[in-house]
Amino acid sequence: MQFGLVELGVAEWSVVIALAVVLAVALIVWLVLWLTTRRHAGMSTAALSRSALSILEEHYARGEIDQNEYLQRKANIEGWGS
Repeated sequence: MQFGLVELGVAEWSVVIALAVVLAVALIVWLVLWLTTRRHAGMSTAALSRSALSILEEHYARGEIDQNEYLQRKANIEGWGS
């Protein structure tokens, strides 16, 4: 039966299906990478450091880390921006 397409055998259809699967996987990988890198595209190193600092401050406020650890990590974070 022909449906307006070139009549292909099993081997040819296998290649077409394999290419479609590869294309679909590549599209999904590209989409995931685009979505994850897009969030930080416009942020400077200083802005990223500020968000890291706010997370650190939350851990300290909850009592999850002590003052010494807070100060050490804060110094490390502030060193990223320079």
